[in-house]
Amino acid sequence: MRKIYKAGIESISIIEQLASEAWTITYKNIISKEQIDFMFTMMYSEASLKKQISEGHIFFICQDDNVPTGFASCSPKDNILNTWQLHKLYVLPQLQKQGTGSELISKVYEEAKNKGAQSLELNVNRQNSAFTFYKKLGFVVSKEVDIDIGGGFFMNDYIMSKAL
Repeated sequence: MRKIYKAGIESISIIEQLASEAWTITYKNIISKEQIDFMFTMMYSEASLKKQISEGHIFFICQDDNVPTGFASCSPKDNILNTWQLHKLYVLPQLQKQGTGSELISKVYEEAKNKGAQSLELNVNRQNSAFTFYKKLGFVVSKEVDIDIGGGFFMNDYIMSKAL
């Protein structure tokens, strides 16, 4: 049975584990191992996740038969309440294409709409196969960006958005 719940600081180790399993496989043919390690530490260390939660990022964890299978996070974009940002959406690679991502993003839509959001925005690496998933959900590319994240690394992303 599938269950999606709002997660807090007590779930950081679950988020770290899911991210660890999903990240390497997702990005191994897109960015270097050095960049994967740099970004993973930047975004998924315990300190970073605690900071994100304290700054208002809302995390959802999906479980199938009490086993964590994916997670998402979102928040208002730059404190503009009518636009929300999907920061993260990851599903264990072996369980993708089984509806988990769609259900997690539905939970994000629901949360954002309940807080008055009129649109949802996200960044996706231009080579990430998730781009096709987001297009199928009705997201459209609004901009192409190269973001300097430090350490000599860049995120080469599309910014996509969808009206809610």
